[in-house]
Amino acid sequence: MDEYLAWAENYHHREQELLDKSFEDKSFEQDETTRLRLQHQALLELEQDEWSKNIVSVLMTFGAQETKQFFMLLNHYFVSSKHRLQIVYLLSGFLLRKYDNSTTLIAISVTNLIMLLPRICTSLPPFLPRLFYIFARALCWDQLRDIRRKQGQSADRTTQTQAKQAAANDWDCAENDFTIPEEFDEETFRARTIAQVTRHMLHPNLVMMDTETELTDRSRWMKMESPDIMAQIMSLDLTNAASRVAFSSAVGNVSGSQEDLLDDNVWKHYTDQARLEDAETSDALVSDKRETTESPAAVSAPPAVTVQSILQLHKALKSGTEVLLGDDVWDADLEHLASGQDDDCAVDAGVYPASGSMSSNETKLLIAALKREVLLLRNELNFELFVKQQHLQHMGRLHREHVSDSSVEAERQRTYNATRILKAQLAQATDALTKLKSESAKTKQKHVKWEDEQSSKLRNYRERWKAWQAEMEAARQQLADYEKRFADQNAQLVEVQQRAFDLENELKTREPQLKKAEELEIRVNQLTQQMLLWDKDLVQLDEQKRCIKVLLSEWQNKEELIRSLENTNKRLISNER
Repeated sequence: MDEYLAWAENYHHREQELLDKSFEDKSFEQDETTRLRLQHQALLELEQDEWSKNIVSVLMTFGAQETKQFFMLLNHYFVSSKHRLQIVYLLSGFLLRKYDNSTTLIAISVTNLIMLLPRICTSLPPFLPRLFYIFARALCWDQLRDIRRKQGQSADRTTQTQAKQAAANDWDCAENDFTIPEEFDEETFRARTIAQVTRHMLHPNLVMMDTETELTDRSRWMKMESPDIMAQIMSLDLTNAASRVAFSSAVGNVSGSQEDLLDDNVWKHYTDQARLEDAETSDALVSDKRETTESPAAVSAPPAVTVQSILQLHKALKSGTEVLLGDDVWDADLEHLASGQDDDCAVDAGVYPASGSMSSNETKLLIAALKREVLLLRNELNFELFVKQQHLQHMGRLHREHVSDSSVEAERQRTYNATRILKAQLAQATDALTKLKSESAKTKQKHVKWEDEQSSKLRNYRERWKAWQAEMEAARQQLADYEKRFADQNAQLVEVQQRAFDLENELKTREPQLKKAEELEIRVNQLTQQMLLWDKDLVQLDEQKRCIKVLLSEWQNKEELIRSLENTNKRLISNER
């Protein structure tokens, strides 16, 4: 194991040096994602080395014979983040050599778990803490990655024990069922959980049951089949309506020649076809492994994949349109993807011919990313097919229940419709008769009212004409008065302007006298304030004199008292002698 890890590290260093030399004239800053991609690329290149293949073969043989010791050895090296990617890659090769990484593994695992949950509802209460832990890890996946990255390479057992105790204190769950210590940011977890909660409606059991009943009552799940549970779960998702609208619009744009996956015959056809493909895939895996062991050069290259077909399939999967299982342009790649490391090399050799430009590191990284995207999209397609199957079963049961009561419902509906039609006809006839009577009476009233309105309008017009004539005469008289008043006001205005001019001249001549008067007024105010201050000082002096007299009188009284006391003391002393 040490030799394998040392060889992988040295190979990665050599690839890093080559990459630095190729980009020595450019400013290139590597982040953590680039480092992981380079390590992954180094592992892909490492497969082509015969010496590395021999070491991996020895480790695989040891793992097949001593599985428990092999996993304990992997766990010992997995603790260090330095060799974690190499260990995970070796473990993935041991587990039928499936291509995955951490995010891919948890995505597929969570999908499988979601598909299993409706079928094991009665057995879930003991596993609720673990399910909650899985939910927390899925929400805070990026945060856990950052925390593990900060922990470094030298984390001893004591530090792990303390972290476990701290996590148990922070997550005070029922009976402390969380045995795996993980650190989660409470604010981040709450914010991401609220975003998921707001997408769903409140389940009635959260209101009707308490905690103990929710965990112990399993009878409600025994009465329901897994399709019914799946339909109930999907009904609580508030985004289903928008998803269905988007799916319908996408299906409308697809050609009418595509088959409907909701048809039972099509579903059976594709189910049988999928089974045959799985059987052929397993046979192909065994044959490919044998051919690779005997002669690696005998591996046949898969057909080339065009960029246009990749983009079209990716767009179809993302838009929700139907994708037929037999028409997938990546079937060949997926078969080789599911095989092993040698098959990956064959895919690379077939899809991209040997040339200087197409065998670069960027091209290989793109191939790896596309393979991962294909795996995730195929997982998403499997989940959507599972949901459709559950919905078909649920709709079939509802249809059978609906057909059983269709005759009674149809008869009741016909009777109700006939009664409603007769009532509507009777109401229409009554309304028509009432309208005819009311319209005839209204016509007579309107004729009389129209005659009265016309006569009143004529009288109003005559009165308005007389009023307009009187107003016109008054306006003419008022206009003459205004003209006379305007002439008088013009004469007054000229006189006022003359007087204002005279006053301005007089004001300029008396301006020095006004300034002197202002100065005298200021002087008078100052003297007045000084007189007030002088009077205030005199009052204070009088008060002080009175206080001095009082103090002198008190002082004299005290002296008299002291003298009397001294005389008394002297007499007492003389008497004692």
